[in-house]
Amino acid sequence: MLPSSGATVVEHWVLDGVAELVEVHEQPVSGSELLWIEEEVGYQEIARRIQPKEHLSVFGGPRQKTSDWYVAKIVLEEIHDCGAHGDSVLLWTNWDLINAASPEAAFDRAMELGREQQSPPGSHRCDGDTAHWEFKGLNDLVRIDGPPRDGGILWFEEFAVHRDGLARLLPPRADLGVFSWEERHRGRDKPAGGGK
Repeated sequence: MLPSSGATVVEHWVLDGVAELVEVHEQPVSGSELLWIEEEVGYQEIARRIQPKEHLSVFGGPRQKTSDWYVAKIVLEEIHDCGAHGDSVLLWTNWDLINAASPEAAFDRAMELGREQQSPPGSHRCDGDTAHWEFKGLNDLVRIDGPPRDGGILWFEEFAVHRDGLARLLPPRADLGVFSWEERHRGRDKPAGGGK
């Protein structure tokens, strides 16, 4: 039944599950890295991962100012100093927390953080080659609704999905980041010989 003219429609959200749960290793202060993801992609994918300033969420139209806190998705590419990574590129996306007085100031700080996260040639090795990280740009810059705190929402992504597809977006508990990481690293700290 549709509401009658003048009736108030109340929208509510229903929890369908948890799509990701990660452990944050730094205190949530401006400039701290909340999380990161490393992935191999095709060369053509790099351009799709980097958004021009005007397409970043924080510049996407009028939005009420709710806080001075932002999350920047900073994209770095691993560059082999000699040789190549094969037919793919290793991208590293860092989600960094920023406290700034305006979207422009947050953008400037995100770009500064990206440049700071670059590394000089020869800073590490990959597949036997010397390599380094090069800042490519921002994937997004989002204003968050309040200062970071336990239980606070840092950002959300809203999109339409058919109910049948929802289950694929919600992995079982064991596949959530914090639990899958624990499983992969279980036993690494035990001494040799099987002792406790």
